Amino acid sequence: MDTIKAIVFDAFGTLFQFSKGSSARTIMRHITDLGIEVDEKAFIEEWKPFYISHTVGYDLFMTEREIFSARNKMLYSRYNVDRDAIADADELLLEASKRLAFSEAPGVLEEIKNTIRYTLVLIQMMMFLRA
Repeated sequence: MDTIKAIVFDAFGTLFQFSKGSSARTIMRHITDLGIEVDEKAFIEEWKPFYISHTVGYDLFMTEREIFSARNKMLYSRYNVDRDAIADADELLLEASKRLAFSEAPGVLEEIKNTIRYTLVLIQMMMFLRA
């Protein structure tokens, strides 16, 4: 039997609290603040597949910043909005970095560390912002 090398957790929704559509709503607010009407449900439904198409089975690696920037540019173009898509992507990343862990997460991770005797390392990959 192979030895386990690592245990990887999906951060958002597993270790950290987040609300679905929060990033989409932030970008939607940038658009609606300009007086443009947007159907929230349709906007969020358009938002999700773009992210999935650039993360699941995609041949070219894109950072969160690149995905957010590309999606922002696409939506700003669609709604004829003149905003800095990259700066807005950085705003989304900053918001994500402030999400709180579920109250049970630290204890569960500590239990895993002590029971299985693994070195436990948590890495926040999203904060690699490039100018």
